[in-house]
Amino acid sequence: MRRIVTSIALVAMVGLAGCAKGDKGEKGADGAQGSPGVAGPAGPAGPVGPAGAMGPAGPAGALGAAGPAGVVGAVGPAGPAGSAGATGAPGLAGAVGAVGPAGPAGPAGPVGPAGAAGAAGASMALHIVSGQAKGACADGETMISAYCVGEGSTLHIDGTSGASCEAGSGGAANAVIACVKQ
Repeated sequence: MRRIVTSIALVAMVGLAGCAKGDKGEKGADGAQGSPGVAGPAGPAGPVGPAGAMGPAGPAGALGAAGPAGVVGAVGPAGPAGSAGATGAPGLAGAVGAVGPAGPAGPAGPVGPAGAAGAAGASMALHIVSGQAKGACADGETMISAYCVGEGSTLHIDGTSGASCEAGSGGAANAVIACVKQ
């Protein structure tokens, strides 16, 4: 057994002597790349980056077809009254209207008191001309009154001694003239 122990000790010493550190050897050649490993789980999403600058406007698109007419809405409430407008320019004067027909004779008034006797003088004679569309006082007479008889007729005075009537809607017109002679 001694021999075995001695042999083991001798082998151990030779082995230790062979384990002594020697000089560093040269780097060997790179080996072939290994196959990729199994993909890991996706990482969390990163923060949102800042907004980019707005791009230029694109060209206008083609005009689409007209849509169907909408339903007529309800009438809204009346709006407030507007302010009064400015006063307009005055209008032109209208044409003079035709003389209206003579009104009916009024009732006779009460008889007044008798007047005082006047001084003696020249007398005046009253002469009435009627029954025609045109009438005139006689020579030396002056017309003191004139009117037309007939609905819608128009009176025309001819100086100081005559007048005529133009027929209106009633068809006929007669002049009535009062003349006086001094």
